[in-house]
Amino acid sequence: MNRSERRRLEKQNRIRNENRKLIDAIAQDTENQRVEALMTCFALAMHEEFDFGKKRVLRALRRVDGYMGTWIKDEESLARLKQKVKDEIGIIISC
Repeated sequence: MNRSERRRLEKQNRIRNENRKLIDAIAQDTENQRVEALMTCFALAMHEEFDFGKKRVLRALRRVDGYMGTWIKDEESLARLKQKVKDEIGIIISC
């Protein structure tokens, strides 16, 4: 492999790495927007359906965030959380 081929490969690798970083950033932004949308909908639903005020909505959202944290850290599986909902509330969640 000569010098120009090495430069070409290095340039292609840099471009691939930059593209990968951009794609990862877009994916993370999309995921963050989905979580933000879900939390916003939870807050509105709790307020409109149950007349929860600021303190109660924040308390509930913190609890949701806590459950999400255990799932993200792999301390609790989604299947186990769904089973807990089924056992304690009698609701089966599936999308």
